[in-house]
Amino acid sequence: MSTYCPIIYNLHSVKRHLLRERVSLRTFRPASDALCLVTEGRGTARIGSNEYALKPGTCLRLRPGEKVCLMTANKQVKLFYIHASAVMLDIGDSEAAVAASGLPLMDCGIVMLPAKARTEAAALLEQMLPIAASGEQVDRHRCLSLFHGLLHLLALYAGAGRMPADDAILRTMKWMDRSFNNPVSLSMLPELAGLTPSSYCRAFKRVTGLTPGAYLTSVRLKEAKRLLIDRGRTLKEIARSVGFQDELYFSRTFKKREGISPSEYRRKGNRRIAIVSQLFLQDHMLALGVQPIAAPSFPSMFPGQGVPGYLRQMLRQTIPLNAERRIRYSELSALSPDIVIKTSFRHDPFDQDWRSQSNTVVLDGVTKWTGYLEAFATLLGREAEAEQIIRNIEAQQQAARDALSGKTGTAKWVVIRIFENEVRLYTGRNHAMTDLLFQDLGLEPLLIDDVNPYIPDAIGRLAELDPERILVLWSDRDAMDRLSTNPLWLNLRAVADGHVYVPDSREWDPWGPLGRAFTIRECVRYFGQLPLQEHLRSNLHHN
Repeated sequence: MSTYCPIIYNLHSVKRHLLRERVSLRTFRPASDALCLVTEGRGTARIGSNEYALKPGTCLRLRPGEKVCLMTANKQVKLFYIHASAVMLDIGDSEAAVAASGLPLMDCGIVMLPAKARTEAAALLEQMLPIAASGEQVDRHRCLSLFHGLLHLLALYAGAGRMPADDAILRTMKWMDRSFNNPVSLSMLPELAGLTPSSYCRAFKRVTGLTPGAYLTSVRLKEAKRLLIDRGRTLKEIARSVGFQDELYFSRTFKKREGISPSEYRRKGNRRIAIVSQLFLQDHMLALGVQPIAAPSFPSMFPGQGVPGYLRQMLRQTIPLNAERRIRYSELSALSPDIVIKTSFRHDPFDQDWRSQSNTVVLDGVTKWTGYLEAFATLLGREAEAEQIIRNIEAQQQAARDALSGKTGTAKWVVIRIFENEVRLYTGRNHAMTDLLFQDLGLEPLLIDDVNPYIPDAIGRLAELDPERILVLWSDRDAMDRLSTNPLWLNLRAVADGHVYVPDSREWDPWGPLGRAFTIRECVRYFGQLPLQEHLRSNLHHN
């Protein structure tokens, strides 16, 4: 468990500035930590290499020595400039040494306050102004109390502004995922992200490998493919339901992107296909635009439908098959599937029954996600779509690698999974997750001399390797707590140095294109915000 470290704040000054319209404030570099809160007007702030849109409620964190330039738009801008600092006291140290400095609540760089909070913040600052410069002890205490109130407001809304160049992009992507069926003005997305249009487009391309318009089109066409399976809907109805107001434009866009018309796509995708596997292979079918009639689920891992959140909406008409138990062929006979796509279950006495069925296609020996996608594409006659999907994923991987370059350091990493009675160590060979992390995203692996994808019962082997960085994935909280008392674990260098990382990886699944795209975005978000070059004190760094 992490040690609680109290934070002591010191307020240096509070000033109010009024910038005239269409004025660029000279470039400056703060001498100490500062906050800049806009209460009226609009403009642009350039901080280092990033640009931010200024509007009422914008609060920027300015770091010492950082190059800052503020520009107003067509109205004057009213802002407050607050110089402050903080120290974090490590009470686990008998001498209560200063452990860190800066403004911890503002590590996110930017916070956007909604209207009510903006009014509260402005009122607090107006009260602070007349007493901030006072030398009276009672005034200083009063001013510091008001400053704590301001920090509390910022902390409440800090999540919305975290990592403006990455998380803000993910926020607008989620907004498009929800709102694609309505008319979407691409010009409003930069404002939603809190960035200027040029900075937003550059950041979006860096994170996704696509332009905002291309991403929105891909979201709409993905839903259109799902709807085309329903032969009761006309093309005009489908076009309107996914955000196209014109059926002809929808058909032209579809053919340009997919290589065939919507009508031809509908004809090819009319077979009834079921999947029996311990992998979410429905991911590949959905990416290719085909809805399975039945597909695997893991209800103990994902309550409800038994699938990750990014698949739920698309699988709402698919019958879930509980892959946590053995499945008989007779369970599917009532569904009359044209094709059953099957992978082997370990120690399954019914496996031979499946193999004897003429409509069953067994996919075994596949070691790469692209292998599964290409097998599905060949079966469905959608090779061109598969090639485009692979190109899109490769572009996202390269964009993520570029985004993380220099942020994950040169230290060597290992990946483990912690079970109730076992620590599994992944070797970096023939596993979709380690392939993604080490080959595609650029993390430096610690070389492990083993030909298998993972080593079971590996706590002893982990102690021998003594890695610099440990990434813990898909692990049970109680099992992690028990491991934290194991002497072999406690003596590991990564544990002692605080370089054990535990993201919320429950839905990380790079075996299919949809899951892989989700995992790439989550990796960019998680690794992009970690202070990996710093000395961390907690044994586990949770997100």
